[in-house]
Amino acid sequence: MFSSCNYIDNHGNQLLQPSVRFSTRIQAIITFANILALGVIIIGGIYILISGETGDIDTEFTGTVSNTSAITLAFYMAFGPMRAGICLILSLNKLRTHKRIFPDQ
Repeated sequence: MFSSCNYIDNHGNQLLQPSVRFSTRIQAIITFANILALGVIIIGGIYILISGETGDIDTEFTGTVSNTSAITLAFYMAFGPMRAGICLILSLNKLRTHKRIFPDQ
């Protein structure tokens, strides 16, 4: 049923198929940009610490809650999106391998 995947628009013109090489290059560029942004943040923080602006560090954690139920709830809420991403990845993998799970009859 879905043996060949031709990308055709509404007018019957065949569109370009997505390239794995192009996707890999885009992913590499985005990863490099993320690492570069992280480096800028880290270097900026080190510069601020070295320059002596440490006034906010003394009052940073005033008024925080330190009971275990609040910390547990925070971890539970933080891992929610990760669980959703794992479920999405597993579902997409099942969709990709549907012919192995449900062979054509």
